[in-house]
Amino acid sequence: LLIANAYPNPLNRGQVLNVSAEGDEYPSVIEIFSTAGELVARVPATGEITEVDALSDMPSGVYLLKVKGVNGGIFEGDLKVIVK
Repeated sequence: LLIANAYPNPLNRGQVLNVSAEGDEYPSVIEIFSTAGELVARVPATGEITEVDALSDMPSGVYLLKVKGVNGGIFEGDLKVIVK
C-alpha cells in the first residue's frame, strides 16, 4: 500500500509544501496538476518527505498532486492542495 499526504493545506503563497510518502516502494516524482488537468510542475521526490516550493508562486486555486513510485506505483491519499 502506498500512502501520500500534503501539508500544510491550505497553503499560503510563498509557503513550502511538504509531501510525505510511505509504503512498499520509494517515491520518485511528484506531479502537480491544475484542476483543468494541465501538468504545472514535476518535482523529483527526495525521500519520505519532500519539500515542494513549486506552488509558492502559483496563482490561488486548487491543485492536484500525483506521487509516483520508483516501480511505477501511484501513491494514494488526499492530494488536493489549496493555494490561498
